[in-house]
Order: sequence, then C-alpha cells, then structure tokens
Amino acid sequence: MSISWEIGKEARELDKKPLKERMKIERRSIMRVGYALIFYSVIMIFFYFCL
Repeated sequence: MSISWEIGKEARELDKKPLKERMKIERRSIMRVGYALIFYSVIMIFFYFCL
C-alpha cells in the first residue's frame, strides 16, 4: 500500500508544477541517450567493417 501512496503523492506534486517544469529533462538523462547512441554507432561500424 505504501508504494501506491508514494506514487500518488508524486503525481499530486507534479500536478502542482507548471507544464514547462514537468517537461524538463534532466541533463543526466540526455547524456545517457547520447552515450547509448555513440555506443550503438560504434557497434554498427564495427559489424559493418568486420562482417
């Protein structure tokens, strides 16, 4: 029960924030996506030239 209550509490806190604040993406998330794209590109290049 406590987990669902915490989720509800977070949802109420988000409802109080303006739309611009809700859509904000953390810098760490952007960096993770960037690293994933670089890793994907390196793997694709490796397979292109080796296979």
